[in-house]
Amino acid sequence: MLSEKTLLLNRAENDDSVISLLDLGIDNFELHRTMLHMHALENQVYNIELSDIIAFEEVFSKLYEYQTRIERIAELEHQISNKALQLYNEYISKVEILKELKYINPRNEITTQKGNVAATMGSHELLVTELLLCNMFEEMKPEEIAAVLSCLVCESKSNIDLEQIKEQNLINGMNLIKQ
Repeated sequence: MLSEKTLLLNRAENDDSVISLLDLGIDNFELHRTMLHMHALENQVYNIELSDIIAFEEVFSKLYEYQTRIERIAELEHQISNKALQLYNEYISKVEILKELKYINPRNEITTQKGNVAATMGSHELLVTELLLCNMFEEMKPEEIAAVLSCLVCESKSNIDLEQIKEQNLINGMNLIKQ
């Protein structure tokens, strides 16, 4: 059995573009041909001496094209991967929920005014937007609104005794947020 170093020396002495499918980890013949071409171009780039570069712009153009193809292949490989497909299904389900809640127009998938309001929020976007649009804060004083919304920011005292709260508006607001 040949050692890895012997195989590498043999490959270096022979044609560098001869790479097996197993080396590349791919099973598509067209992709294999493209990868062989890319490796041949890569070998050409490594064999160029800097003093030989007369048409630098042409060489740079080819190198840029090569790099662009590498990035495109990586992008396409990600798109066909299982992880990308799993994320896509999650994305589709989230879009459907936003359509049901009327944050996105179901016909043209453009955000509605309600969606634009939610997009401007920093955190808990959907909850705060729903509270605003159902006029929950209409009968509250500014300090009561601040107290109700503070539960979204600060969770340090989560064991609050509801009997200690005397304002009915605060109790109603807390109950509405819990729902």
